[in-house]
Amino acid sequence: MNTLLELVILYFNSSFKNDIYNNIAQYIMQNLYLVKDMSITDLAKSCYTSTTSISKFCKLFNYDSYKEFKKDLVSTHEAKLRQLEYRHQEVKIENIYQIYKLASADEEIIKLEELLSISNSISNIMFKSKRIILFGAVYPLSIAFNFQGDLCALGKPVFCKHTMLSFNDFSLNKGDLAIIITVTGRYVKTRIVEFNTIFFSDAKKIIISQNTDFCDSNIIEFNIPLPGNKEIIEMNYCLMAVFDLIKYQYYQNYHFV
Repeated sequence: MNTLLELVILYFNSSFKNDIYNNIAQYIMQNLYLVKDMSITDLAKSCYTSTTSISKFCKLFNYDSYKEFKKDLVSTHEAKLRQLEYRHQEVKIENIYQIYKLASADEEIIKLEELLSISNSISNIMFKSKRIILFGAVYPLSIAFNFQGDLCALGKPVFCKHTMLSFNDFSLNKGDLAIIITVTGRYVKTRIVEFNTIFFSDAKKIIISQNTDFCDSNIIEFNIPLPGNKEIIEMNYCLMAVFDLIKYQYYQNYHFV
């Protein structure tokens, strides 16, 4: 289902300017459960802007007033939570694992039990993190959109930083979790300065990749290995499966918190 929150996330993900509207979108993503009870004045103060700017932001999404915007934000969010509850009652982990294996070429791959153990540990790190930032090329991050939207709906802010956006006005802090998505390792090799900024930051770091050359166990908390050694079409489904396994573990452990 489409929710207003997901439209706000799409706006933030595709914004090339760090302007007031970008800041409002970021605040909503990071404080969804607070915004639901905020007046337009409260939101304006929290975003260090005017009520006029909040109204203009709402009009970007075809709402004539903040009241209408908030009403739909709340109602579609509640519907999303009901959908998540239903979907996670029907999850069959073995089926997700079969999708994960699609990109393998008969080579030995990580067993389901180990993959679930890693996913569970990552869900624990996610819960303790103030925010999660996904790094990678545009297409892999687009595959992660459902993961991003569902986690935001559960109250855990997830942001994307794709390669087309400037890295100059961005910083990682202690309490952040950086997840680097690079199927073959090309993102790391072609954006080494950016990667080093992530690598030596105070944030916790996780890499999802076929390539393990740069996975220093003293710095990287976890590496989720992707099967195969090529960037084939089946890898798209494999990435979806990885995100679904992590999200499933997070939901089972923390959706009630």
